[in-house]
Amino acid sequence: MDAQGWPPGWLVAAAVTTSTVTVCAAMLWIVGPAAGWTGEQVARWVGEGAQWAQVPSLSGPMLDGLRSAVGGEYAATVPVSPATALWAWLAVGALLWCGAGFRMGGARIGWAVYGAATVGLVYWDSPPRHRRPGAR
Repeated sequence: MDAQGWPPGWLVAAAVTTSTVTVCAAMLWIVGPAAGWTGEQVARWVGEGAQWAQVPSLSGPMLDGLRSAVGGEYAATVPVSPATALWAWLAVGALLWCGAGFRMGGARIGWAVYGAATVGLVYWDSPPRHRRPGAR
């Protein structure tokens, strides 16, 4: 055999094709169930998070203030429902929080502005007697 002609081109193509198909099949066999399990876990966690967000003692004052502020006068100025506006506000906060966690500079600044805006919305919509700590 001549060393120059080995391995033949067809053998290289067959080996690359077989390896690629084998790796793809193994990935689908392993990743497919793992992705399904991950999706189930994420759905469960989101469901538990939604239940947690409905606990009045944990989230009541802040979410009630946001619901009232976003769903009150503000809802009349935008073409979406108050519930959609609230979920959009919360989703933006979650995205900024994740971005800030990954040390993205814009997200860190956005997270600080978002927090200040949330406090401002709740303060703006709260009754005057609730605006100062210790007020009666």
